[in-house]
Amino acid sequence: MAVALDWPWILTGVPDDGVLDRLRRAEPGERESLLARLRADAAGGDPGMVNRLAVGLYIVGSADLAIQTLEGLVEEHPSDTAGWLNLAAAQLGAERYEAVRRSLESAVAHASESSRRLAEDRLADYARSQRQVSLDRELLEHQVSALRERIAQGVAQPGDRVKLTRILIGLVNTAGSAVTADEVLVAARDAYAEAPEDPATLELLVAALLPAGRDSELRQALLELEQRAPHSRVLELVRGRRTDPSYQSEVDARLSRGNSLVARAWRGDPAAEAELREWVRRYPKNQNYRVGLMMAARAREDWREAGRIADSLAGEDSVEHETHLHIAQFYAHANDQRRARHHFARAWETARDDEDRAIVMEAMEIVGVRP
Repeated sequence: MAVALDWPWILTGVPDDGVLDRLRRAEPGERESLLARLRADAAGGDPGMVNRLAVGLYIVGSADLAIQTLEGLVEEHPSDTAGWLNLAAAQLGAERYEAVRRSLESAVAHASESSRRLAEDRLADYARSQRQVSLDRELLEHQVSALRERIAQGVAQPGDRVKLTRILIGLVNTAGSAVTADEVLVAARDAYAEAPEDPATLELLVAALLPAGRDSELRQALLELEQRAPHSRVLELVRGRRTDPSYQSEVDARLSRGNSLVARAWRGDPAAEAELREWVRRYPKNQNYRVGLMMAARAREDWREAGRIADSLAGEDSVEHETHLHIAQFYAHANDQRRARHHFARAWETARDDEDRAIVMEAMEIVGVRP
């Protein structure tokens, strides 16, 4: 559910040379050339130029890279109000709603007299919009309850399952919602099973599979969609994303962002842990994010929550090497030697090379677990 705000970018002290306007209309080849120019202009670290680079990255669809760039800027120049406000705008577009609030509060806290009014106005705008989002979310949650009840009682109307899936897709991206990507996938599969010949149900299944980490099922659904509806808008979006030169950069930036959140959560950063929880809700199959929450819980000595996450990871059908290694160490610290040995053994079995196996042996020695 999108927040109904449209904040203009703030660019001061930069030349009005039309680069950003050209970037909006550019073909992929020219786009890379223009981005290279923006990077070169920002290389000296001038805040105005760095802000302009971030806006350019956002324009071409690289929201994560834009956010990463702006986070580096405000860390180095915390009094740069434009940087904080642009960061909030980029986070808003990326639907990182809790992060938006924190950035706006930082903008107000660090603002000069001349820029404080703008920062305060945006924070107030955001607070009002969130109240409306909360009301809208509650209305949709009531609709979800009603649809689920009709389906459970066997009195669903044609299209109810499609409607339910669409509402859940909106809610999974809504601040404050408890809906998970797994719930969306269950609903999408149910809608598809009811009407497999309807391209709309197949499109919803593809949309639900994209963040779910079910690659083989996604490939099969895309193949079927290509056969059933070759001009599908969903297909166009998936193809466009995969052929866009900026796509891999965006994937790399998201991976870097996720790893950074995990590391910060481990160190006890509550803001990072809150954002990581949101990522886990949206991408529940990503084991690295869940390991990060487990270690964050352990760091603040919430052994019950850490144990719940460890047990959940251990119960997955497919557990990654690194996950086995981390939960083995958790169980060792929790004095559960049996499970610690089991997962160290599984980490050894899933090791990719001798270096991985050496790390397993070192970890076992450190936590005092014998083979």
